[in-house]
Amino acid sequence: MKVSIVIPYYNDREFLPQAIESVLNQSFEDFELILVNHATTDDCREIAHSYKDSRIVHFDMEKNYLAGTGLMMIRALKIAKGKYIKPFCADDIMYSNCLKDFVDYMEAHPEKDFAFGNIEYVDENGNSKNTTYYEDSPAFKITNDEAECIKLYLKPYSVFPYIGSFVKTDALKSIEISKSFIYRFNMAIWLCLLIKGYKVGYMNNIVAGHRFHSKQVTSFKRKVVQSSAYEQIKYAEIFYDLVKSELFNEVFKDNYYFKMAKELNELDKNFIISYEFLMSAS
Repeated sequence: MKVSIVIPYYNDREFLPQAIESVLNQSFEDFELILVNHATTDDCREIAHSYKDSRIVHFDMEKNYLAGTGLMMIRALKIAKGKYIKPFCADDIMYSNCLKDFVDYMEAHPEKDFAFGNIEYVDENGNSKNTTYYEDSPAFKITNDEAECIKLYLKPYSVFPYIGSFVKTDALKSIEISKSFIYRFNMAIWLCLLIKGYKVGYMNNIVAGHRFHSKQVTSFKRKVVQSSAYEQIKYAEIFYDLVKSELFNEVFKDNYYFKMAKELNELDKNFIISYEFLMSAS
């Protein structure tokens, strides 16, 4: 099997049918769709189970751990059979070319371990807002290499579009997915992959529609900012793995202390990481 698609759902009854059907209508058919019931309190579970496609796999979380938790991905990886993982959201729309475009790209570029396609912004009814992630995100450039992406994550910017992602299953299984992240969950995943030396690729193809609506977690901006602040310390810890990474010199080559030092020991490198993270977060 080529692709395992993972869609968690929680009180998404207005949008879940369209998300599921957009997956089932893919032009590329060698996939499984893992639907994760995140302890929904509406009839989403009944909606999900009403689809009788043999490619659908169901499992239930015993309780709700809020948006983006790594616990759901950890559980999904235990049962995923695909060579690739395609994360997705229950309120978004996967365009029919999505899986084919990603599989073609990854098979043609075996040196890439995870990749991103462009996503279109759509309104509550699924109508285009005539802009895309690539156009609307000032930090994002398809020319950004791994070191440049790590620099952006120091700020911290959410550099990559989550529903536009596609990753080798073995690569994702090789990193430690934290159970503590909620709002910085996907940032932490991509950052861990980058620091571990995995290679990122980009496609210009528009692969999905990202829906803006009043019920999504990101619409409660103040709550998200306040809550994600509690994850900052754990997020900062990820960067200390750069001490042993070949990317350290490239990421911090413009740092004052890096340029002044004739030789750097582990303590020096930890200081530089701490300094840069503090300056970026201020």
